[in-house]
Amino acid sequence: MLNPEDIPGLPKVRKGTKTGFGVLCKRHPEHCGFRYLVSWLCVACIQARSLANSRAIVDHASDGTPISRSLANNREIVDHAPDGTPISRGLATSRAIVDHAPDGTPISRGLAVTRAIVDHAPDGTPISRGLAISRAWLATPEGRAQAVVNIAARKARLDANTKALNLTPEEVELTNQVVRQISLEGLTVDHMQPSFKGGAHVWWNLNGLTKSTNSSKSDKELDLSKLPHWLEMLDQGRAPDYYQRLVSKILRGGNYEPE
Repeated sequence: MLNPEDIPGLPKVRKGTKTGFGVLCKRHPEHCGFRYLVSWLCVACIQARSLANSRAIVDHASDGTPISRSLANNREIVDHAPDGTPISRGLATSRAIVDHAPDGTPISRGLAVTRAIVDHAPDGTPISRGLAISRAWLATPEGRAQAVVNIAARKARLDANTKALNLTPEEVELTNQVVRQISLEGLTVDHMQPSFKGGAHVWWNLNGLTKSTNSSKSDKELDLSKLPHWLEMLDQGRAPDYYQRLVSKILRGGNYEPE
């Protein structure tokens, strides 16, 4: 008696689905007549038909652009936002609140999936799914090449923004002083206003973050308009990691609340 597990290349079916072997299918003879037991239809034929139906082009986009049926269904407008604003089904699913945070705080399904802890680090340290995916991509030649391109583009934007300010020698020296102080605290330099938003490498746009927090913040533009820059914080007697704590809190989904 044939066993599906012993035959390589058979279509995968959902666990518990009843299947068997019967008359060879003219379209898929290589599958040895692998069929659903109830309908006795070829498994490969049914799956191909289902995939074709999902990819079927339907004119459903708001601008009339032909898109697939599955994409149309994902974009379907449903009134799901808390304030009653119509949003797409895909966005509604991503925003669906699930109690998934370690401290029991309700967070969105999309954020919960990204934060899901997976043992993916080489040393076995539990890290988030988002970080695991990012590290896996950077471990590939393509990922490393893309990272080099991104870093070069960011530096070019930053240099152009800084050059446009026509900084005086005093401002350049003050900027270097802030960079040295941040480094002495064991932190990395963060540009509060990212380069793609016009941020420059100048002392009033610099604050210190740990390497991991800086990586998480990336080019995100956080609402930190009321936050003093590095020198002002030191003059106010605040701890050097003041900015670090606030940014970490915001990245974890908290609100901006100056201490």
